[in-house]
Amino acid sequence: MTLAGYPSLPRTEKAKRAVLSLDMAAYHAVHDYRDPQGNIGVPAVARHYSWNPRTLQNKLNPNEDRNHLTARELEFVAALTLDTRLLDAFCTPLRALWMPMPEVSGLSGVAILNQIGEASAQLGQLARDTCTALADGRISADELAVLEKTSMRLMQAVQLLLQQARADMSAGGHG
Repeated sequence: MTLAGYPSLPRTEKAKRAVLSLDMAAYHAVHDYRDPQGNIGVPAVARHYSWNPRTLQNKLNPNEDRNHLTARELEFVAALTLDTRLLDAFCTPLRALWMPMPEVSGLSGVAILNQIGEASAQLGQLARDTCTALADGRISADELAVLEKTSMRLMQAVQLLLQQARADMSAGGHG
């Protein structure tokens, strides 16, 4: 049995729940982007950077073998869309994690407790996803991709919790 009873995840579900290839992460980052004026996808990103929309669409086409985004263009897409799927796609083959670095100074005990709750929720999701993946005695590529992403989110939540605790300790003069 695979996730949600499908032989493989539907494309839209996989885009939300699994770690994607860098090409597919860029495709979804651009196509899901909405600018402040409400423009969506390729036209919004192309307009922002004065790029040719047709060229951008061709570079994002997963069936195109010749033209792809350059590293610089990918950097621009990441900066504009702030889509974390790009970081997931880049870090996973390196067996690395990325971690958001929010401002942590002056956080209350409640904020730290919220982070504990988030880490606990991620651990619960990892356990549920693992049980689902193991239900048929084997793990598919889609199931592994979901487990990788859920594991990544759990580790990020734990690291953020530690960062907040360190900031709280420093602010209180302990240590």
